[in-house]
Amino acid sequence: MAFELNGKIYDITETQDRKWTFKWGDRDIYFTRKFSNLDYPEFDSAYQIIETFFLRVYSSLFVKDKVVVDIGAAIGDTAIYFALKGAKQVISVDVDPIIIGYAKQNVALNHLEDKVILINAACGGGFNRPKVHPSITLSEIVEKYQIPYGSALKVDCEGGEYDIIVESEGEAIKHFSDIIMEYHLGPREMPKILEKLGFVVDYDEVQSSNTVTFLSSGITQILGYLRARLP
Repeated sequence: MAFELNGKIYDITETQDRKWTFKWGDRDIYFTRKFSNLDYPEFDSAYQIIETFFLRVYSSLFVKDKVVVDIGAAIGDTAIYFALKGAKQVISVDVDPIIIGYAKQNVALNHLEDKVILINAACGGGFNRPKVHPSITLSEIVEKYQIPYGSALKVDCEGGEYDIIVESEGEAIKHFSDIIMEYHLGPREMPKILEKLGFVVDYDEVQSSNTVTFLSSGITQILGYLRARLP
C-alpha cells in the first residue's frame, strides 16, 4: 500500500498480518493498521506516520540523550520517533484510552518498551477532552517522573497547549531546554510567556493557508508550529 499526500507517494506497505511497515534508515518500523471501535480513520493514522517519519515535522527538537515529555501520544508515532532518534526516555501522554492502547501495541511492535512510558490521562484542555477523565498537569509529570533540567517537550493536544503553558508558567516549564508544539488557535500569548522565561521563540505566522474549519465539529482551527529553545 502506498499513500499519496500533496501529490507525493510515500512507501508504506501492508504486511500479511495487517500491519503498516516502512523503512527508517536500516530499520523496519511497524504500526498496527486496523483500528476497531474507534473514530479514527485509517488515512489519518497514515498521515501521522507520514508527518512524523517522512516530513519530519519534529526534527528541530533536539532529543538525543534527553528525557522527552510527549503530550499527545496518539498512535505512538512521535514516542517511537523520539526513541529512535536517541532519546534517553520518552514519557508520552494521551487522553483517549482506546488510542493509547494502540500506542502501546505500536511501541511493543518496535521493541521500545524500555524507552517509552505511556500515560492515559488528559493534560490541558482541548477540543477532545472528555468531561470525566483522569488528568495530569505538566507540573505533576515533572514531579512524578523526576524530569531533569535540559529535557525536551513536544505538545500536540488539540487546543490544550494553551492551558499547559499557562499552568506551567512557573518552574515546570524551566525543566525543558527545547520545546515544539502545534498550536490550534494561533500562537496567542504563548510566545510572550516563553520569552519572559528566557526562551528564544520562533513560530509560524498566522495565514489564511493554515486556517481550517472542520465540518464535523464546526470548529475553526488556526494551525501552526511554535519552537522554543533556551540559549
